[in-house]
Amino acid sequence: MTRPVTARTAKRLKVFEPAVLHHAGTTARIHLLDLSYTGARLHGAAPLQPGAIVHITCRTLLITARIAWVRGPKYGVTFLTPLRSSDIAALIA
Repeated sequence: MTRPVTARTAKRLKVFEPAVLHHAGTTARIHLLDLSYTGARLHGAAPLQPGAIVHITCRTLLITARIAWVRGPKYGVTFLTPLRSSDIAALIA
């Protein structure tokens, strides 16, 4: 029996990609610090709370995510729809 992929078991790739976070009618510049199919760790100054739904624009992708945790200027997000292999390839190319 195989286990479903979760944020804690998905392989994480270290990246440093600029992106834009959209939340509640505002935008903020952020950086993706690591990335998996199911989520990411971000760095930015946007005041966010766990549970908030955000949209992240990075290169040509628009990703919808939920804030999982916040620790100072870093926060983790869980994607509402997991990324495809082609999405990750486009981000790290």
